[in-house]
Amino acid sequence: MLFHRSSELLILERNAQLKEACPCPPGFECNAAINQCCPVPAIPLIPGNLTVAPVLPVVTVRPATVDPATACDDKVHPKTGKSDCPTLVALCDVSQYMSLMTEQCPKTCRRCPTPRPPILRCIDLLNPKTNVSDCPARKNLCENKVYEDVMRVQCPRTCKLCTPPTARPRLMMPLSFRESRNDIMDKLLRTFTNSKKEETPTFIDKAETSIPDNNGDDIH
Repeated sequence: MLFHRSSELLILERNAQLKEACPCPPGFECNAAINQCCPVPAIPLIPGNLTVAPVLPVVTVRPATVDPATACDDKVHPKTGKSDCPTLVALCDVSQYMSLMTEQCPKTCRRCPTPRPPILRCIDLLNPKTNVSDCPARKNLCENKVYEDVMRVQCPRTCKLCTPPTARPRLMMPLSFRESRNDIMDKLLRTFTNSKKEETPTFIDKAETSIPDNNGDDIH
């Protein structure tokens, strides 16, 4: 009985014959026609199994923006990479170059934009005992030169002193009227001793104020 050898068996036998004719390392096969080892050709891709990588969108990263009110730098020469402004400082105040120098060399010409002034709070301080401001009751002291510094700190709103000064303001610790009374009284006593023309004013609390009635008795 004859047995038909399968095609797989024939391939195995041929491969064995090729290995005997010219043994090849992995990745190579024997070419019987020339009796040499040749690289194994790459397996062709089947079009149906191809996976196309998604195309990612191009993202443009914008440079960080700088506030023009705080940025103040001279322009740089495109060829040298350095600014020519220091050598052209004499042209800063020349009328025909003033606009150009202001645009190109604001730092050298000292024409940087000034920052906006901060918004200052404008409130009167409160009496720590009553939690109410005594400023409305002492409004008459706003024009008194003796109390000028105290009223500027204690009652800026009542005295309408909220406009930011052109000069740098002095830093002062906010004090209550009662805490600053001793300093004020000492100043007034010295003034009274020297001139003897002014009557020394005092701060009088409402609780200490008494008004006499028609019969001579005090009404608290």
